[in-house]
This record gives sequence, C-alpha cells and structure tokens, in this order.
Amino acid sequence: MVIKGAHPSFDDVINAFNTAGMVVSYSSGTSGRHTVIPRDMRTYLTEQYANAKLRSCLYDLMAADRFLMLWPKWTQTNLFIGRDKAHESEMLNDVYYALDFDISADLTLKAMTAKEGRGGTPPSAEERQQKISITPSGGSSGTRRPPM
Repeated sequence: MVIKGAHPSFDDVINAFNTAGMVVSYSSGTSGRHTVIPRDMRTYLTEQYANAKLRSCLYDLMAADRFLMLWPKWTQTNLFIGRDKAHESEMLNDVYYALDFDISADLTLKAMTAKEGRGGTPPSAEERQQKISITPSGGSSGTRRPPM
C-alpha cells in the first residue's frame, strides 16, 4: 500500500487502503470523529450480495421504472451509507442520486459539526453540548423558557 503526498488527507489514506484491495469506509462523524469501518473484499461482496438478495425478496423492484436515492452515490464517497448501498445501482434501472458529487471526510465533518476538518481535532459531542448549555452570562440555559 502506498500513501501519496507528504501530508495526506484522511480521504487519501482511506483511498490508499481501497486501492490496495480492501473496502474501507467511515461513519458520518456525528460525534465529532469519524469511525473507520474496514472490510476485506470477500466480506464486503458477501454483504452486498446478502443486501441485494434481501431487497429482491422483500420488494417488487419492477414496480417503479426510476429511482431517486437520497444518499450519496457510492462511487463518490467513502461514507458507509454510500458504500453500503452500492448494490442498488446494480439491481435497479434508471437510478438517480440526490447527492451526486464528491463528498470528502472534511465536508462531512463540517456538515455534522460546523467545524473545519484540517484545523485540529473536532470537539466531542459532550464538549459541544456543554457549550450550547452555557449562556453568555455564564448561567445555565436550563432556567430560561423558550419564547411562546
């Protein structure tokens, strides 16, 4: 496995593993940190087959002639939801994706936490909750009532 560049991004490292024959994806980072999900190719393909088989048994796939997927296109992201749904494009005709653009780890982290990815480690969910619960005057926001 070769990771190119002096300062590779998180996506560069993940892509290097994927190029080497593994399937590595990551979570959306709602906690402020991505969870890396590595799989060997055999396990990944077995999961894809099982998902496709399950879907074909549960749903009438010929009921619709077009499909709009509300998750990222699997070829343009390493997010788990995109990679997990890769079998959909092989099973269905005329598939469109609502998120049909490159989605990097930094973009995902920014969307989930409102923080930049390269600026250091993002705060944990507990730290963000503490910042939200403290008012500018230093008191707890639990004593305020929402406006009616």
